[in-house]
Order: sequence, then structure tokens, then C-alpha cells
Amino acid sequence: WKRAKDSDCILDLHSAGHARYVQHVIFHDKETFPLLRTFGFDFAIRRSQGKEGKGGSLAAEARRQGILAFSLELGGGHIVFLEDVDSGLRAILSFLRSLGCLPSARRTRLTSLRRIYMHDARVFARSPVDGVVYLHCELNDKILKGMPLATCIDLTSLRRYVLKSPASGRIVYLRTKSRIGHGETVAMILPLFSSLGADVA
Repeated sequence: WKRAKDSDCILDLHSAGHARYVQHVIFHDKETFPLLRTFGFDFAIRRSQGKEGKGGSLAAEARRQGILAFSLELGGGHIVFLEDVDSGLRAILSFLRSLGCLPSARRTRLTSLRRIYMHDARVFARSPVDGVVYLHCELNDKILKGMPLATCIDLTSLRRYVLKSPASGRIVYLRTKSRIGHGETVAMILPLFSSLGADVA
């Protein structure tokens, strides 16, 4: 923060560790609406806290200090997905064009207002065991509450547990590593509506 506090604008770049996210932007107040849409991501979420609701974040603190700031969830962490690298770079370049830092080459794709969530609506599905997880779904799938997400196997007892979706919606985060600890996140589901009140197509 000592270096960041004198910045005009902050982009806080994140990856998903042993998982993969559907790329999106995290924002902290309505005043940034016009600019957050210029990243062109499929959705945006308003959050005031850090990872999994724990603590603060660099971008949130920057906004409290009056600095333009966003956090970007750009895909996988320990596994690199080249398509995520490409789309992430294009999103950042689009944002810089909207600020006038780069010449505008073409019309910018904007995030739909219907896909801007005014609160963190993600629902977490967590492993009930310390063991391994085998997925029954893919990133970006639409799923209904109660449908199987994964099979989790306890490495001590070898018991199998079917992890069911805690909500209906779209899978926006999915584990990419089979080994998993008790309580770690397997998937995140985003309900199929935005908090602006319109259904998501």
C-alpha cells in the first residue's frame, strides 16, 4: 500500500490458485459503473471484502482513499490457460483505451447491466473431507440446486461423499487440483440473476 497510495489508478490482478474462475471484475461502488463495463467481462460483482469474505482488499482500500481501482479475477492460478491470458490482456487494453491511455481501435464490448451484481452473490460448495475430489461438472455449466457437483473421497476411511450443489446458477469457479483439504472450496455458483433485478440470459 505504501507504493500504491500515490497511484492514479490501481488494477489488482488475481488468479484462482488450484482452481479456475470465469473471468470477471470486482468493483466497490456505483461511481465506477461506466468504467467497469469497459473490461467487457461477462459479469461483475460488487464486494467490500477480500478472499472468500476475509478481510479487506487492495482495491477496496484504494477506493476508500478516492483512487480509481478494480480487482480482476483472470482465470487459473497454478495451471495457466492461454485463452485466459489472451482475454485478460484484451480486457485490460480495452479499459486503458476507455481512459484515453491508448488509441481507440474499435468499438468496446461492454459488460451487460443485467450481469452486474450489487452484492457478492456467490454460493460456495466446500469439501466435506480431507481427501480427493472428482468433478461431475465443468466451468460455466448451469446447474440446479441438489445436482451432483463432485465426488469427494476421504483418504482415511475411503468413504465416498457426493457433493451436491447448494444453489441453482452458473458455475463460475471450479477446483483444478484433485487433492483437497476439509472445508476447501470445490466450486462457486453464481445465481442466474443480477441484483439489478433482471434475469441473466
